[in-house]
Order: sequence, then structure tokens, then C-alpha cells
Amino acid sequence: MKTYDFSTTEARINSATSSSVLKVLAHNILVSINYDTNSDFHALYVKASQKAKIAHFAERCPAPMYGADEAENALEEMAYNRNIESCARQNTMPSIRVITNQLSKLGYAKTAARQVERSTGGDKFQQMSKSGMVQYTSEYFIFRNARHLVDAKTLAKVDALFAEIKWAA
Repeated sequence: MKTYDFSTTEARINSATSSSVLKVLAHNILVSINYDTNSDFHALYVKASQKAKIAHFAERCPAPMYGADEAENALEEMAYNRNIESCARQNTMPSIRVITNQLSKLGYAKTAARQVERSTGGDKFQQMSKSGMVQYTSEYFIFRNARHLVDAKTLAKVDALFAEIKWAA
């Protein structure tokens, strides 16, 4: 790729939504980087690769469950985006059990609440915390956005968990 192709390539990345198209773009950029030392294209490669991962998981996960309440719909959309971003960053898909028994039936926000009620600060939270991805955990989602979805006992556990790792309420 030549430097004048940068804006064209960036426009193609921005307009693409399919994971397969984005993967091909990322691969082509990577091949071009090997022949050209223009570091600007490396940023496009990273952007295309990350967007391809997100599109890949979005294509495979169920759509968010919307209802009549706009506030709950916004919360569901936020939970959906957090889940997709988390999957892309960890490069792992939710298990089939979670997809069929929780996400498809309850939705993303209520699934996060259910997971926190069952295991607050469990192994997955600890793993993601060590990786610097606390903001993608179900506990964080409940702590910051959906406190009303869990009971008082669980909320106290979540608050104590974040007080322990010194996060402000």
C-alpha cells in the first residue's frame, strides 16, 4: 500500500461490518506492512483486527433482548456491548450453555446480574482483574450501571469487592 491509500483503507475499515471482510483487510494491511515501513498502516492493521474480532463475536452471539422500557433497553444494549467487547479482548466465546440458557432467555443485563448473584468475585473476575479488564466483568457492570438488578445482600458483596480493590463507588 502506498501512503495515499491510507484514507481509502481507513474508510473501508470504518464502513465494513462483516468479520470476514475485516479479517481480509487486516491481512492485506499486514502483508503491505511487511513490504513498506510506513508505521501509520500498523495502526490501521490493529484497528481492522480489533473490529474484525468484535464483528466475529457479534455475529455469533444472540441479539440483545429489548422490551417496552427505554431505560432497560439502554441497559441491555450497554450489557451487550460490554459482553461483545469482553469476548473480543479475551478472544473467547461464551459457552453454549450461557448462550442458550441465559443470554437467549434472560438477556445480557439480567444474565450479568444472575452471574454476580451466583458468584461474586469468582475466578473469572480475578482472572480479568489481573489482566486489567475489570471494566468488562459482570461485577463491574452491576457496580456501575445495574445496581437495581441484584438483591441487597449481593449488592453489599459487590460494593465490598470494589472497596477491597480500592475502586470508588
